[in-house]
Amino acid sequence: MKPDLLDELRAADPAREPPAASEPDWDAMAQQILVVPRRRWRRGRRMALVLAPAMAVTAVVAVAVVALVPASAPPSVLERAVAAVTDDAIYHYVVTSHELEGPQRRVIADTRSTREGWIDPSSGEIHEISEGGDEWATDGRRRTMYTAFNDSLQTFDEPSASGPAAQARGDVVGALTRSFRAGALRDEGLEVFEGRRVRRLVASNPARTWRQTFLVDADSLLPVLFVSETGDYIREGTQIPRDQRVIEERFARFERLPDDTDRSVLEMRPHPGARSGSLQPPVAPAAP
Repeated sequence: MKPDLLDELRAADPAREPPAASEPDWDAMAQQILVVPRRRWRRGRRMALVLAPAMAVTAVVAVAVVALVPASAPPSVLERAVAAVTDDAIYHYVVTSHELEGPQRRVIADTRSTREGWIDPSSGEIHEISEGGDEWATDGRRRTMYTAFNDSLQTFDEPSASGPAAQARGDVVGALTRSFRAGALRDEGLEVFEGRRVRRLVASNPARTWRQTFLVDADSLLPVLFVSETGDYIREGTQIPRDQRVIEERFARFERLPDDTDRSVLEMRPHPGARSGSLQPPVAPAAP
Protein backbone atom coordinates (compact mmCIF):
# COMPACT_ATOMS: atom_id res chain seq x y z
CA MET A 1 0.00 0.00 0.00
CA LYS A 2 1.32 3.45 -0.90
CA PRO A 3 1.88 5.74 2.00
CA ASP A 4 -0.62 8.50 2.41
CA LEU A 5 0.25 11.67 0.47
CA LEU A 6 -0.13 13.79 3.58
CA ASP A 7 2.30 11.56 5.46
CA GLU A 8 4.84 11.91 2.66
CA LEU A 9 4.60 15.70 2.75
CA ARG A 10 5.04 15.72 6.47
CA ALA A 11 8.09 13.48 6.17
CA ALA A 12 9.63 15.77 3.51
CA ASP A 13 9.00 19.00 5.51
CA PRO A 14 8.26 18.21 9.09
CA ALA A 15 6.40 21.08 10.86
CA ARG A 16 7.14 22.24 14.31
CA GLU A 17 4.70 21.10 16.82
CA PRO A 18 2.83 24.04 18.34
CA PRO A 19 3.64 24.60 21.95
CA ALA A 20 1.22 23.19 24.36
CA ALA A 21 -1.37 25.76 25.26
CA SER A 22 -1.04 26.97 28.81
CA GLU A 23 -4.02 27.15 31.09
CA PRO A 24 -5.56 30.66 31.09
CA ASP A 25 -5.18 32.65 34.29
CA TRP A 26 -8.83 33.00 34.96
CA ASP A 27 -8.31 34.96 38.17
CA ALA A 28 -6.23 37.59 36.39
CA MET A 29 -8.79 37.92 33.63
CA ALA A 30 -11.56 38.30 36.15
CA GLN A 31 -9.52 41.00 37.92
CA GLN A 32 -9.14 42.95 34.65
CA ILE A 33 -12.74 42.57 33.61
CA LEU A 34 -14.48 43.07 36.93
CA VAL A 35 -12.24 44.98 39.30
CA VAL A 36 -10.33 47.50 37.16
CA PRO A 37 -13.30 49.03 35.31
CA ARG A 38 -15.19 49.26 38.56
CA ARG A 39 -12.30 51.12 40.23
CA ARG A 40 -12.08 53.61 37.32
CA TRP A 41 -15.79 54.21 37.42
CA ARG A 42 -15.58 54.96 41.11
CA ARG A 43 -12.76 57.48 40.56
CA GLY A 44 -14.63 59.26 37.79
CA ARG A 45 -17.76 59.37 39.85
CA ARG A 46 -15.89 60.68 42.85
CA MET A 47 -14.37 63.47 40.75
CA ALA A 48 -17.75 64.32 39.28
CA LEU A 49 -19.27 64.45 42.75
CA VAL A 50 -16.51 66.80 43.89
CA LEU A 51 -16.60 69.07 40.84
CA ALA A 52 -20.37 69.31 40.48
CA PRO A 53 -20.93 71.62 43.51
CA ALA A 54 -18.03 73.86 42.48
CA MET A 55 -19.37 74.17 38.96
CA ALA A 56 -22.82 74.95 40.31
CA VAL A 57 -21.45 77.67 42.59
CA THR A 58 -19.46 79.17 39.69
CA ALA A 59 -22.56 79.26 37.53
CA VAL A 60 -24.58 80.95 40.28
CA VAL A 61 -21.87 83.55 40.83
CA ALA A 62 -21.65 84.25 37.10
CA VAL A 63 -25.41 84.76 36.90
CA ALA A 64 -25.31 87.04 39.95
CA VAL A 65 -22.53 89.17 38.45
CA VAL A 66 -24.43 89.55 35.19
CA ALA A 67 -27.53 90.53 37.13
CA LEU A 68 -25.70 93.07 39.31
CA VAL A 69 -23.78 94.77 36.46
CA PRO A 70 -26.33 96.50 34.18
CA ALA A 71 -25.71 96.72 30.48
CA SER A 72 -24.22 100.11 29.64
CA ALA A 73 -26.88 102.34 28.09
CA PRO A 74 -25.95 104.42 25.05
CA PRO A 75 -25.43 108.13 25.78
CA SER A 76 -28.48 110.34 25.48
CA VAL A 77 -28.90 113.04 22.85
CA LEU A 78 -28.12 115.70 25.46
CA GLU A 79 -24.94 113.91 26.54
CA ARG A 80 -23.82 113.54 22.94
CA ALA A 81 -24.58 117.20 22.19
CA VAL A 82 -22.41 118.34 25.11
CA ALA A 83 -19.65 115.87 24.18
CA ALA A 84 -19.67 117.17 20.59
CA VAL A 85 -18.54 120.65 21.74
CA THR A 86 -16.35 119.74 24.74
CA ASP A 87 -13.77 117.48 23.16
CA ASP A 88 -10.12 118.08 24.06
CA ALA A 89 -9.59 120.20 20.97
CA ILE A 90 -9.84 123.70 19.51
CA TYR A 91 -13.07 124.64 17.75
CA HIS A 92 -13.44 127.31 15.08
CA TYR A 93 -16.63 129.20 14.32
CA VAL A 94 -18.05 132.07 12.30
CA VAL A 95 -21.18 133.61 13.79
CA THR A 96 -23.53 136.50 13.06
CA SER A 97 -25.46 137.88 16.01
CA HIS A 98 -28.04 140.55 16.65
CA GLU A 99 -30.60 141.61 19.22
CA LEU A 100 -34.35 141.43 18.68
CA GLU A 101 -37.21 143.55 19.96
CA GLY A 102 -41.00 143.82 19.78
CA PRO A 103 -43.67 141.16 19.31
CA GLN A 104 -42.40 140.47 15.79
CA ARG A 105 -38.85 140.32 17.10
CA ARG A 106 -37.43 142.86 14.74
CA VAL A 107 -33.67 143.01 14.41
CA ILE A 108 -32.09 146.04 16.09
CA ALA A 109 -29.82 147.22 13.30
CA ASP A 110 -26.92 148.60 15.32
CA THR A 111 -26.56 145.33 17.24
CA ARG A 112 -25.67 143.19 14.25
CA SER A 113 -22.13 141.83 14.13
CA THR A 114 -20.22 139.06 12.43
CA ARG A 115 -17.37 137.47 14.31
CA GLU A 116 -14.79 134.74 13.85
CA GLY A 117 -13.72 132.81 16.92
CA TRP A 118 -11.68 129.99 18.34
CA ILE A 119 -12.44 128.17 21.58
CA ASP A 120 -10.79 125.48 23.67
CA PRO A 121 -13.49 124.17 26.04
CA SER A 122 -11.01 122.20 28.14
CA SER A 123 -9.03 125.32 29.12
CA GLY A 124 -11.76 127.96 28.84
CA GLU A 125 -9.77 129.97 26.29
CA ILE A 126 -11.73 131.95 23.70
CA HIS A 127 -10.51 134.40 21.05
CA GLU A 128 -12.82 136.43 18.82
CA ILE A 129 -12.29 138.99 16.07
CA SER A 130 -15.21 141.05 14.77
CA GLU A 131 -15.59 142.38 11.26
CA GLY A 132 -15.16 145.93 12.57
CA GLY A 133 -11.75 145.17 14.01
CA ASP A 134 -12.76 144.75 17.64
CA GLU A 135 -11.15 141.79 19.36
CA TRP A 136 -11.18 140.02 22.68
CA ALA A 137 -9.61 136.98 24.28
CA THR A 138 -9.95 135.20 27.61
CA ASP A 139 -8.23 132.37 29.41
CA GLY A 140 -11.34 131.80 31.50
CA ARG A 141 -10.14 134.08 34.30
CA ARG A 142 -8.95 137.31 32.68
CA ARG A 143 -10.32 138.96 29.55
CA THR A 144 -8.52 141.39 27.27
CA MET A 145 -10.56 143.57 24.90
CA TYR A 146 -9.43 145.74 22.02
CA THR A 147 -11.79 148.45 20.75
CA ALA A 148 -10.97 149.65 17.27
CA PHE A 149 -12.81 152.99 17.14
CA ASN A 150 -10.69 154.51 19.94
CA ASP A 151 -7.70 152.18 19.65
CA SER A 152 -7.93 151.13 23.30
CA LEU A 153 -6.99 147.98 25.16
CA GLN A 154 -8.54 146.91 28.47
CA THR A 155 -8.10 143.90 30.73
CA PHE A 156 -10.42 142.77 33.54
CA ASP A 157 -11.45 139.73 35.52
CA GLU A 158 -14.13 137.52 34.05
CA PRO A 159 -17.48 137.74 35.86
CA SER A 160 -18.44 134.55 37.65
CA ALA A 161 -20.96 132.36 35.88
CA SER A 162 -23.43 131.85 38.71
CA GLY A 163 -26.15 129.97 36.87
CA PRO A 164 -27.20 128.42 33.57
CA ALA A 165 -28.37 131.80 32.27
CA ALA A 166 -25.00 133.43 32.94
CA GLN A 167 -23.10 133.59 29.68
CA ALA A 168 -20.81 135.72 27.63
CA ARG A 169 -21.70 136.40 24.05
CA GLY A 170 -19.85 133.93 21.90
CA ASP A 171 -19.73 131.32 24.63
CA VAL A 172 -22.41 129.01 23.28
CA VAL A 173 -20.36 126.06 24.56
CA GLY A 174 -20.42 127.43 28.11
CA ALA A 175 -24.15 128.12 27.92
CA LEU A 176 -24.89 124.60 26.69
CA THR A 177 -22.72 122.82 29.26
CA ARG A 178 -23.96 124.92 32.21
CA SER A 179 -27.59 124.27 31.28
CA PHE A 180 -26.92 120.55 30.96
CA ARG A 181 -25.09 120.29 34.29
CA ALA A 182 -27.87 122.21 36.02
CA GLY A 183 -30.44 119.73 34.70
CA ALA A 184 -32.26 122.51 32.86
CA LEU A 185 -31.65 121.23 29.31
CA ARG A 186 -34.24 119.18 27.46
CA ASP A 187 -34.54 117.69 23.98
CA GLU A 188 -37.56 118.86 21.98
CA GLY A 189 -36.91 116.71 18.93
CA LEU A 190 -36.01 117.13 15.29
CA GLU A 191 -37.11 119.88 12.90
CA VAL A 192 -36.01 121.64 9.73
CA PHE A 193 -34.35 125.05 9.95
CA GLU A 194 -33.59 126.87 6.71
CA GLY A 195 -33.58 123.57 4.81
CA ARG A 196 -31.32 121.83 7.32
CA ARG A 197 -32.26 119.02 9.70
CA VAL A 198 -31.60 120.16 13.24
CA ARG A 199 -32.44 119.12 16.77
CA ARG A 200 -33.96 121.64 19.19
CA LEU A 201 -32.54 121.71 22.71
CA VAL A 202 -34.14 124.11 25.21
CA ALA A 203 -33.17 125.26 28.69
CA SER A 204 -35.32 127.40 30.99
CA ASN A 205 -36.08 128.01 34.66
CA PRO A 206 -39.40 127.42 36.44
CA ALA A 207 -39.95 131.16 36.92
CA ARG A 208 -39.68 131.64 33.17
CA THR A 209 -37.34 134.60 33.45
CA TRP A 210 -34.84 133.19 30.98
CA ARG A 211 -34.78 130.68 28.18
CA GLN A 212 -32.05 129.39 25.90
CA THR A 213 -32.68 127.62 22.62
CA PHE A 214 -29.98 125.63 20.86
CA LEU A 215 -30.47 124.32 17.35
CA VAL A 216 -27.77 121.73 16.65
CA ASP A 217 -27.06 119.77 13.50
CA ALA A 218 -29.03 116.52 13.50
CA ASP A 219 -25.95 114.44 12.70
CA SER A 220 -22.88 116.19 14.14
CA LEU A 221 -24.83 117.91 16.98
CA LEU A 222 -22.68 121.03 16.49
CA PRO A 223 -24.36 124.45 16.99
CA VAL A 224 -26.37 126.01 14.18
CA LEU A 225 -28.43 128.63 16.06
CA PHE A 226 -28.40 129.95 19.62
CA VAL A 227 -31.14 132.20 21.07
CA SER A 228 -30.88 133.66 24.56
CA GLU A 229 -33.97 135.30 26.09
CA THR A 230 -34.28 137.07 29.42
CA GLY A 231 -37.34 138.69 31.01
CA ASP A 232 -40.95 137.53 31.12
CA TYR A 233 -40.76 136.01 27.68
CA ILE A 234 -43.89 133.86 27.85
CA ARG A 235 -46.91 136.13 28.20
CA GLU A 236 -49.55 134.84 25.85
CA GLY A 237 -51.35 137.65 24.01
CA THR A 238 -49.26 140.46 25.51
CA GLN A 239 -46.47 142.71 24.32
CA ILE A 240 -42.88 141.63 24.90
CA PRO A 241 -41.70 143.63 27.94
CA ARG A 242 -39.28 146.49 27.39
CA ASP A 243 -36.75 144.88 29.73
CA GLN A 244 -36.68 141.68 27.74
CA ARG A 245 -33.44 140.99 25.90
CA VAL A 246 -33.29 138.53 23.02
CA ILE A 247 -29.95 137.72 21.42
CA GLU A 248 -29.82 135.48 18.35
CA GLU A 249 -26.60 133.95 17.07
CA ARG A 250 -26.41 132.09 13.76
CA PHE A 251 -23.37 129.97 13.09
CA ALA A 252 -22.25 129.90 9.49
CA ARG A 253 -19.52 127.52 10.61
CA PHE A 254 -18.73 125.53 13.72
CA GLU A 255 -16.03 122.91 13.37
CA ARG A 256 -13.50 120.90 15.34
CA LEU A 257 -9.96 121.71 14.22
CA PRO A 258 -7.21 119.08 13.81
CA ASP A 259 -5.27 118.07 16.92
CA ASP A 260 -2.07 119.70 15.64
CA THR A 261 -3.67 123.16 15.32
CA ASP A 262 -1.34 125.94 16.50
CA ARG A 263 -2.64 127.26 19.84
CA SER A 264 -1.67 130.79 18.87
CA VAL A 265 -5.14 131.13 17.31
CA LEU A 266 -6.39 131.51 20.90
CA GLU A 267 -4.17 134.54 21.57
CA MET A 268 -4.78 138.23 21.00
CA ARG A 269 -3.06 139.83 18.06
CA PRO A 270 -0.56 142.56 18.90
CA HIS A 271 -1.95 146.09 18.94
CA PRO A 272 1.12 148.34 19.18
CA GLY A 273 0.34 151.90 20.19
CA ALA A 274 -3.09 151.07 21.61
CA ARG A 275 -3.80 153.08 24.73
CA SER A 276 -4.79 151.31 27.89
CA GLY A 277 -8.00 152.20 29.66
CA SER A 278 -10.09 151.10 32.58
CA LEU A 279 -13.21 149.13 31.93
CA GLN A 280 -15.73 147.67 34.33
CA PRO A 281 -16.39 143.98 33.72
CA PRO A 282 -19.84 143.09 32.44
CA VAL A 283 -22.29 141.99 35.11
CA ALA A 284 -23.39 138.40 34.78
CA PRO A 285 -27.14 137.71 35.17
CA ALA A 286 -28.10 136.59 38.64
CA ALA A 287 -28.63 132.91 39.23
CA PRO A 288 -32.26 131.90 38.65
